[in-house]
Amino acid sequence: MASPDRRTLLAQWSGECEIQSTYLVSAANGQERPIFQGNSSTAAGWSSDGRARVRLPAPVYGTDKTIRFQAGSYLVEPETMAVSLERPVARRPGC
Repeated sequence: MASPDRRTLLAQWSGECEIQSTYLVSAANGQERPIFQGNSSTAAGWSSDGRARVRLPAPVYGTDKTIRFQAGSYLVEPETMAVSLERPVARRPGC
């Protein structure tokens, strides 16, 4: 999905064990930048102000076992990769 300014693509790949991962990709040179590296996430489009919308189905934990990002919908600024929680979601039991 192309950003509103057409400079960045929001892409999703299925990796190892079919885990979905999202990336921002430069339309100019194809350079890709993972959004939640090593964690399952899905591309959900773009906000009206040009930020990528990404869903994170489960929390992301830091090396110290604390939650770095809770499950929810996030907005990602393409230039700085700044991530902000748009809407939290409760984690559902099961697979």
